[in-house]
Amino acid sequence: MAQMGLSGVWDVFDGEHNVLIALSANPHPEEMVAGLGERYFITETAIKPFSVGYPIQSPLDAFLQLRREHGLTSENVEKITVSLPDDGARVVNDRAMPDINCQHIIALALVEGTISFEDSHSYKKMSDPRVRAAKARVELVADKALMDPAAPRSGRVEVTLKDGRSVSHFTRHAPGTRKIRWIRNRSTPRRGC
Repeated sequence: MAQMGLSGVWDVFDGEHNVLIALSANPHPEEMVAGLGERYFITETAIKPFSVGYPIQSPLDAFLQLRREHGLTSENVEKITVSLPDDGARVVNDRAMPDINCQHIIALALVEGTISFEDSHSYKKMSDPRVRAAKARVELVADKALMDPAAPRSGRVEVTLKDGRSVSHFTRHAPGTRKIRWIRNRSTPRRGC
Protein backbone atom coordinates (compact mmCIF):
# COMPACT_ATOMS: atom_id res chain seq x y z
CA MET A 1 0.00 0.00 0.00
CA ALA A 2 2.88 2.35 0.79
CA GLN A 3 4.41 1.66 -2.65
CA MET A 4 1.15 2.79 -4.23
CA GLY A 5 1.33 6.13 -2.39
CA LEU A 6 -1.22 5.45 0.32
CA SER A 7 -0.51 7.09 3.61
CA GLY A 8 -1.48 6.56 7.20
CA VAL A 9 -0.77 7.72 10.70
CA TRP A 10 2.57 6.92 12.35
CA ASP A 11 1.05 6.09 15.72
CA VAL A 12 -1.21 3.18 14.75
CA PHE A 13 -0.97 1.64 18.23
CA ASP A 14 -1.81 4.87 20.11
CA GLY A 15 -4.86 7.04 20.47
CA GLU A 16 -8.57 6.57 20.71
CA HIS A 17 -9.08 4.83 17.35
CA ASN A 18 -5.96 2.67 17.10
CA VAL A 19 -5.45 -0.56 15.15
CA LEU A 20 -5.81 -2.78 18.23
CA ILE A 21 -9.27 -1.39 18.95
CA ALA A 22 -10.18 -1.69 15.27
CA LEU A 23 -9.24 -5.38 15.24
CA SER A 24 -10.54 -6.45 18.65
CA ALA A 25 -13.39 -5.58 20.97
CA ASN A 26 -11.15 -6.45 23.93
CA PRO A 27 -7.49 -5.85 22.99
CA HIS A 28 -4.59 -6.71 25.28
CA PRO A 29 -1.64 -4.69 23.94
CA GLU A 30 0.61 -5.85 26.80
CA GLU A 31 0.61 -9.31 25.20
CA MET A 32 2.72 -7.94 22.32
CA VAL A 33 5.74 -7.76 24.61
CA ALA A 34 4.91 -10.48 27.15
CA GLY A 35 7.77 -12.97 27.25
CA LEU A 36 9.90 -10.86 24.91
CA GLY A 37 13.29 -12.55 24.59
CA GLU A 38 11.97 -15.71 26.28
CA ARG A 39 9.08 -16.78 24.08
CA TYR A 40 9.55 -17.24 20.35
CA PHE A 41 6.36 -17.39 18.31
CA ILE A 42 7.98 -19.29 15.46
CA THR A 43 7.93 -22.36 17.71
CA GLU A 44 4.17 -21.91 18.12
CA THR A 45 3.37 -21.49 14.44
CA ALA A 46 1.21 -24.04 12.67
CA ILE A 47 2.34 -25.23 9.26
CA LYS A 48 -0.42 -26.50 7.02
CA PRO A 49 0.71 -29.75 5.36
CA PHE A 50 -2.26 -29.67 2.98
CA SER A 51 -3.23 -26.75 0.74
CA VAL A 52 -6.76 -26.58 2.16
CA GLY A 53 -8.60 -24.55 4.77
CA TYR A 54 -7.35 -25.03 8.30
CA PRO A 55 -10.48 -26.81 9.64
CA ILE A 56 -9.98 -29.48 6.92
CA GLN A 57 -6.39 -30.34 7.97
CA SER A 58 -7.29 -32.93 10.65
CA PRO A 59 -10.09 -34.74 8.80
CA LEU A 60 -8.00 -34.89 5.63
CA ASP A 61 -5.10 -36.36 7.62
CA ALA A 62 -7.49 -38.89 9.20
CA PHE A 63 -9.02 -39.82 5.84
CA LEU A 64 -5.67 -40.25 4.08
CA GLN A 65 -4.47 -42.51 6.92
CA LEU A 66 -7.61 -44.63 6.57
CA ARG A 67 -7.21 -44.72 2.81
CA ARG A 68 -3.65 -46.03 3.09
CA GLU A 69 -4.40 -48.53 5.88
CA HIS A 70 -7.57 -49.97 4.36
CA GLY A 71 -7.13 -49.50 0.61
CA LEU A 72 -10.12 -47.17 0.29
CA THR A 73 -11.24 -46.40 -3.26
CA SER A 74 -14.28 -44.92 -4.96
CA GLU A 75 -15.34 -48.46 -5.76
CA ASN A 76 -15.33 -49.88 -2.21
CA VAL A 77 -16.55 -46.87 -0.16
CA GLU A 78 -20.26 -46.55 0.60
CA LYS A 79 -20.24 -43.48 2.87
CA ILE A 80 -17.81 -41.10 4.58
CA THR A 81 -18.83 -39.18 7.70
CA VAL A 82 -16.59 -36.30 8.74
CA SER A 83 -17.08 -34.86 12.23
CA LEU A 84 -15.61 -31.47 13.06
CA PRO A 85 -15.94 -29.03 15.95
CA ASP A 86 -19.06 -26.95 15.40
CA ASP A 87 -17.23 -23.71 14.56
CA GLY A 88 -14.91 -25.33 12.02
CA ALA A 89 -17.74 -27.22 10.35
CA ARG A 90 -19.56 -23.95 9.70
CA VAL A 91 -16.47 -22.56 7.95
CA VAL A 92 -15.93 -25.46 5.54
CA ASN A 93 -19.44 -26.83 4.95
CA ASP A 94 -20.05 -27.18 1.21
CA ARG A 95 -18.41 -23.87 0.31
CA ALA A 96 -18.13 -22.54 -3.24
CA MET A 97 -14.31 -22.36 -3.09
CA PRO A 98 -12.78 -25.81 -3.60
CA ASP A 99 -9.97 -25.53 -1.04
CA ILE A 100 -12.36 -24.67 1.80
CA ASN A 101 -15.09 -27.15 0.91
CA CYS A 102 -14.63 -30.15 3.22
CA GLN A 103 -16.95 -32.51 1.37
CA HIS A 104 -15.23 -31.75 -1.95
CA ILE A 105 -11.69 -32.14 -0.56
CA ILE A 106 -12.47 -35.51 1.06
CA ALA A 107 -14.14 -36.70 -2.17
CA LEU A 108 -11.15 -35.49 -4.18
CA ALA A 109 -8.80 -37.37 -1.86
CA LEU A 110 -10.89 -40.51 -2.30
CA VAL A 111 -10.78 -40.25 -6.11
CA GLU A 112 -7.18 -39.04 -6.54
CA GLY A 113 -5.55 -40.71 -3.53
CA THR A 114 -3.81 -37.49 -2.52
CA ILE A 115 -4.30 -33.72 -2.59
CA SER A 116 -2.10 -31.46 -4.68
CA PHE A 117 -2.09 -27.67 -4.56
CA GLU A 118 -3.37 -27.52 -8.13
CA ASP A 119 -6.20 -30.00 -7.56
CA SER A 120 -7.32 -28.49 -4.25
CA HIS A 121 -7.77 -25.08 -5.91
CA SER A 122 -9.32 -26.37 -9.16
CA TYR A 123 -12.90 -25.36 -9.90
CA LYS A 124 -12.75 -27.78 -12.83
CA LYS A 125 -12.23 -30.67 -10.36
CA MET A 126 -15.38 -29.55 -8.54
CA SER A 127 -17.39 -30.41 -11.64
CA ASP A 128 -15.57 -33.68 -12.40
CA PRO A 129 -18.30 -36.37 -12.46
CA ARG A 130 -16.13 -38.85 -10.49
CA VAL A 131 -15.47 -36.30 -7.73
CA ARG A 132 -19.13 -35.19 -7.65
CA ALA A 133 -20.26 -38.81 -7.31
CA ALA A 134 -17.81 -39.34 -4.44
CA LYS A 135 -18.88 -36.05 -2.81
CA ALA A 136 -22.49 -37.27 -2.70
CA ARG A 137 -21.27 -39.94 -0.26
CA VAL A 138 -19.53 -37.47 2.11
CA GLU A 139 -21.47 -36.13 5.09
CA LEU A 140 -20.15 -33.35 7.31
CA VAL A 141 -21.31 -33.34 10.94
CA ALA A 142 -20.87 -30.38 13.29
CA ASP A 143 -20.05 -32.07 16.60
CA LYS A 144 -20.22 -29.89 19.72
CA ALA A 145 -18.46 -32.68 21.66
CA LEU A 146 -15.31 -31.89 19.66
CA MET A 147 -15.26 -28.28 20.89
CA ASP A 148 -12.05 -28.64 22.92
CA PRO A 149 -9.88 -25.53 23.55
CA ALA A 150 -6.78 -27.76 23.76
CA ALA A 151 -7.54 -29.27 20.32
CA PRO A 152 -9.69 -26.71 18.49
CA ARG A 153 -9.20 -28.20 15.02
CA SER A 154 -9.56 -31.93 15.56
CA GLY A 155 -11.40 -34.18 13.15
CA ARG A 156 -12.97 -37.63 13.10
CA VAL A 157 -13.61 -39.60 9.92
CA GLU A 158 -15.72 -42.74 9.74
CA VAL A 159 -15.89 -44.70 6.51
CA THR A 160 -18.53 -47.31 5.78
CA LEU A 161 -17.42 -49.77 3.13
CA LYS A 162 -19.74 -51.45 0.64
CA ASP A 163 -19.06 -54.82 2.31
CA GLY A 164 -20.61 -53.45 5.55
CA ARG A 165 -17.38 -52.89 7.47
CA SER A 166 -16.74 -49.55 9.15
CA VAL A 167 -13.37 -47.95 9.89
CA SER A 168 -12.63 -44.68 11.65
CA HIS A 169 -9.77 -42.45 12.69
CA PHE A 170 -9.58 -39.42 14.98
CA THR A 171 -6.86 -36.81 14.45
CA ARG A 172 -6.63 -34.64 17.56
CA HIS A 173 -3.94 -32.32 16.15
CA ALA A 174 -3.24 -32.14 12.43
CA PRO A 175 0.42 -32.65 11.45
CA GLY A 176 2.23 -29.33 11.67
CA THR A 177 -0.12 -27.99 14.34
CA ARG A 178 1.31 -26.95 17.65
CA LYS A 179 -0.42 -28.14 20.76
CA ILE A 180 -1.83 -25.22 22.73
CA ARG A 181 0.02 -24.54 25.95
CA TRP A 182 -1.83 -23.24 28.96
CA ILE A 183 0.07 -20.24 30.35
CA ARG A 184 0.04 -18.31 33.64
CA ASN A 185 -2.74 -20.45 35.11
CA ARG A 186 -5.21 -18.84 32.75
CA SER A 187 -8.41 -20.61 31.85
CA THR A 188 -7.93 -19.78 28.17
CA PRO A 189 -4.88 -20.14 25.95
CA ARG A 190 -2.72 -17.12 25.25
CA ARG A 191 -3.46 -15.90 21.74
CA GLY A 192 -1.20 -12.89 21.28
CA CYS A 193 -2.57 -9.35 21.12
